[in-house]
Amino acid sequence: MARLVKLPTADGGTIEGEEIEFKPQAEPWCVYQLEDGYTIRLKLIVTQVIKTSGRDAEGNPIYLAKSSNVMAVSAPEKYRKGEVQ
Repeated sequence: MARLVKLPTADGGTIEGEEIEFKPQAEPWCVYQLEDGYTIRLKLIVTQVIKTSGRDAEGNPIYLAKSSNVMAVSAPEKYRKGEVQ
């Protein structure tokens, strides 16, 4: 059963919505090579989806998503091998 929630809006009002169950289909990493040789990997993990009572200009329902970011840092090979102190 969906859980109903009231969410604050920027104008001080509220909008109603219902929490929607979801199953992740893919959660890919975005990988960035930094100029100092380190690599960072980032990904967004959705923790909650809410279908609001609002509609966009085309009549589609408006969804909100709560999320968390995950980051992993990898040292360059020369640091992993102990070549650089």
